[in-house]
Amino acid sequence: MKRKAVMYGVENINYVKTKEALSKKLEQYEIMTYSLSDDAIPILTTQYQLAFPSGVKRKSSPVEQLIEKREYYEKEIKKIMDAFNRLDTDERGYLYYRFIDSKKMCDDDVQVKLGLSYRYFSSKKRLAIIKFAISLGIVVYD
Repeated sequence: MKRKAVMYGVENINYVKTKEALSKKLEQYEIMTYSLSDDAIPILTTQYQLAFPSGVKRKSSPVEQLIEKREYYEKEIKKIMDAFNRLDTDERGYLYYRFIDSKKMCDDDVQVKLGLSYRYFSSKKRLAIIKFAISLGIVVYD
């Protein structure tokens, strides 16, 4: 059975495939952060927003290829951060704990962590995935 979502007049979004695409994108995000120094890795604020650490001067590699790679990764990470930070607090909380945090909590644990009812949580997680995927340009249609 295919699951479809309708949001803001956008029909025929394949939720399952969109969630898979988002999961892959966030796996790439995690891999990119491993190749950067600590001063270039985004941190989570108390409002569940991703931000680069402030007040730290970024170091650059003397090798041009490494610099280009780092700049590319930082640009891609910035795109993800911007899309993430446009979501509301509950949506960011779900995505962070489910896909970005090193513990990668299951949905039930995220729901408890955020203190949300089952019904509200279910609608928020679905909306978060769709909105985030649309912002990143990785939504999958039937």
